[in-house]
Amino acid sequence: MSPQAIDVVLLLDGSGSMGTKGWAAQKELSKTFIQAFDTPFGVDAQIAMILYSGPATWSGWRKCFGRNTPKAERDDACNVRTISHYTKDMKGLEKKLADLKWPKGGTLTSLALKKAQNELVLGRSGRKANVVLITDGRPTSKRWTNQAAFSLRKHARLLWVPITRSLSRSTMRNIKRWATRRWQENVFPVRTFKDMEKQQVALVTNIIGSICPGPEEQIDWSKRTNKQCAVEGRRCECTGKVVYGMRFTSGRPGKGRERSLDQLKMSPYKEKDVTGSIRCNNRIFGDPTPGYYKQCICIK
Repeated sequence: MSPQAIDVVLLLDGSGSMGTKGWAAQKELSKTFIQAFDTPFGVDAQIAMILYSGPATWSGWRKCFGRNTPKAERDDACNVRTISHYTKDMKGLEKKLADLKWPKGGTLTSLALKKAQNELVLGRSGRKANVVLITDGRPTSKRWTNQAAFSLRKHARLLWVPITRSLSRSTMRNIKRWATRRWQENVFPVRTFKDMEKQQVALVTNIIGSICPGPEEQIDWSKRTNKQCAVEGRRCECTGKVVYGMRFTSGRPGKGRERSLDQLKMSPYKEKDVTGSIRCNNRIFGDPTPGYYKQCICIK
């Protein structure tokens, strides 16, 4: 079977409201996201990265939106930059991410979405791209963002990662409208930057589990060496090591495929040496990923 082909455009928020800790947390999340694709698990991924902010001064705003401003000056003034076009060089992309400086400008979300749409023409033919946008602030223009989001959605899947503590209810309602339907599968809210830092592995796993196509059929555990010995709440018969972690790619039945051992280990997990029978639940193992259905896999 040929590897799954995934095209992703990652949009990073460089606005001043991010703060030093928020900027650092976002870079760590993005690093984890990039590293998740640098694996031998049969995913043919290429990622583009855009850093968006906005003018930091009134003269910058005039240049950014001035009709007679030369293109090069407009790009500098608007402060929305393509850091990398589509690439499969994840190590190189990770280095570019590490070298990024925090622009500390506004929040030109609409222009970021337009730049992402321009990037799509460089993607692979017949492959619908995924655009992942991280934000902590209200867009400069709700009307422009609305237009840009719906235009982009004609050509790509649009996913949002909003930091909710700094967003109003009306902005969150708009984000749910701007995301590709169903929003429940395309909006991944995080309350604070501290939560983003603590939950980055689970967050990245959920996003990737959502955008990566699952296998055509459920995993046939009977044909695997490392077998699912029980779902949460049942007993696992095993002589070896039992690994306890997330069961579904998107966290709940009917919305994803069951994880293989390699996929399970991309999120926090627990394990115990077993000879005989063990109950597959939080009381025995502890809860590695609160709020998600679990499974046990026996490694013999």
